[in-house]
Amino acid sequence: TVELRDESLLRLFFADALPRDEALLLLEGRKRGHEQYLDVLREIQALPGGPDPTYVDLVLRWGIDFNEWGARWCDEQLERLRAEKKAA
Repeated sequence: TVELRDESLLRLFFADALPRDEALLLLEGRKRGHEQYLDVLREIQALPGGPDPTYVDLVLRWGIDFNEWGARWCDEQLERLRAEKKAA
């Protein structure tokens, strides 16, 4: 079982109560958060000193992959939601 507590995801859950543009801003903020965390993780990955222990590196790679996916997912959803608005 994976337990995930994510405040920005909780805000998105309730975003139907907001004006559409505000709700999209929440999703844009989530995307920026993933991108900023990716920058930090990539800086850690680029630190000199040789390779990390195998499983430390494994967890770092998971964080990078997860945040790459998260930023990409936000992009896809923003595109989808904006297209729905144009079609309406």
